[in-house]
Amino acid sequence: MSSNNNIKNLLQLTPEERKEFLNSFDFVLSDCDGVVWMITGIPIPRVFEALQCLKDNGKIVKFVSNNSVRSEAEYKENISKYGITNFEEDDIIHPVKSMIWYIKRTNPSATVYPLISKAGIELLQKHGINTVNMDSDVTTCASFATFVLDHGPPKVDYVVVDFNPSWGYIHLVKGLEYLKDSQCQLLLGGMDPVVPLAVEHNIPGYLVFYNFLTKHSNKQPIILGKPSLLLADILKERFNITDPKRCLFIGDLLEMDIQFGKSVGFQTLLVLSGANTKEDMLNAPEGNTPDYYADSVGDFLDLLGD
Repeated sequence: MSSNNNIKNLLQLTPEERKEFLNSFDFVLSDCDGVVWMITGIPIPRVFEALQCLKDNGKIVKFVSNNSVRSEAEYKENISKYGITNFEEDDIIHPVKSMIWYIKRTNPSATVYPLISKAGIELLQKHGINTVNMDSDVTTCASFATFVLDHGPPKVDYVVVDFNPSWGYIHLVKGLEYLKDSQCQLLLGGMDPVVPLAVEHNIPGYLVFYNFLTKHSNKQPIILGKPSLLLADILKERFNITDPKRCLFIGDLLEMDIQFGKSVGFQTLLVLSGANTKEDMLNAPEGNTPDYYADSVGDFLDLLGD
């Protein structure tokens, strides 16, 4: 482990450094949970005002979340009601949107088994992707076996997996049955090791479910959430990013957000409003070390006000 005492605090930059920093990026790519709000939807103080201030100062603000449980309408309603002007649904990328991008380019007529949220399934269907019903009423050994063995037509091309609090073991097992087909691919979403519910209150992420499917299917998964570099291609295309160095990527997770941003060539800012602490940052390996840190995105109000 290395000491990272030279990471710059936004509010400790000199006037010259502040000017240089603000002139160094055109795009702001911000995570959501732990950065603009907690997963409960409670906004972090001053963050939305700061993001709007960045927009008013000519910055292009987009959102990159590993949470595809929220619907498109919910994202738009929440972000707009907190004061972000001219926000459109295409201004945010999350794992299900990335999966749609990938499927449309590799096999647009595909059928998928969707181990994802209800909102995610509806989004797949909205974009014309065929889905296999994952609902079940399993109360006996016989009904369990029937559910697992009853693949039924049509053939499944992808098992797509992202966080859904309501699916469980039986759905994982059926997913494994589909993955026995050598042509069926496994698509995974956000790889977050922890999920921030509130300040200093985190719960485990869902890597254990991913690991279950990967281990027992013997498939090499295609990862479409942070920190996958495939996501970088999607962001560049969707947001028309030509120079990664002119982007500032903001997140609260060293292992997900900062590692991803650095691997792509973005400038990176860690905010301490979510999962990781300053101590975590100071002891992080070099690949997970941000260029800057702040208590929250709200600190931009002070930075821009000076």
